Amino acid sequence: MKYFLVCMGIEQKVGGKMKNKVIIFDGDDTLWKTQELYNSAKQHFNELMKSQGFDENIIELLDKIDMQRVEILKFSQSRFLESMLITYAMLCGKYRKNWSTKIESKIRDYAQVIFQFPPVLYEDAMETLDILYKNFTLVLFTNGDIEIQRRKVESLGEKFARYFTKIYITEMKNKAEYRKIVDNFGVPPQNIWVIGNSVKSDINPAIQVGLNAILIPRGTWKYEEDNLISTEIFVVYSLTEAKNLILEKERK
Repeated sequence: MKYFLVCMGIEQKVGGKMKNKVIIFDGDDTLWKTQELYNSAKQHFNELMKSQGFDENIIELLDKIDMQRVEILKFSQSRFLESMLITYAMLCGKYRKNWSTKIESKIRDYAQVIFQFPPVLYEDAMETLDILYKNFTLVLFTNGDIEIQRRKVESLGEKFARYFTKIYITEMKNKAEYRKIVDNFGVPPQNIWVIGNSVKSDINPAIQVGLNAILIPRGTWKYEEDNLISTEIFVVYSLTEAKNLILEKERK
């Protein structure tokens, strides 16, 4: 595959070309669908727990437990499944019900569906990349479980990866990680655009480094919710709109 892969601090040059304008794309819920898979799993889990007679706000409880565990486990593949199992165990204890291996098996099935390969790209993803690739240096900056994110990118194949001069995979995004990318390219921050769906991971860190930020509010989960630190961002509702906005701004 012809791209740079930066994973856990290891960088390997395999190919790509440079231009003096850079666009950094987020992966999950920006180029491909992820959150809706989690939402579906949560809804199935909620219905399953309700069927066991647990009279609680199941999804709120699950989110609370899951958010606490992010601080310890980051975005590991096992975290969400374990959070569902912990929630089930807590409810069994509270309602004095026995643990059921059949229920456990269903919970494991809900979690497994989330990590399907390849991920499903948004309908306008490839067209957007194809048009912007002609005049911009494109970068993919995705975070999460390192191995899962690597497999997502690899499973999307050469046709997808060829658009990116560099691909960065990190456990967590923050100001420091964005700064590394800016320093690596050696172009002024005002020449760099960031497109993402998360205020906390994509937009606020980009603003802190002085980059142009475009938010696509596709929906996220509580851990990624945050207040914008600036009003100087652009909000659009598709990759096509993001592409058109950048082309319009760069023509001026």
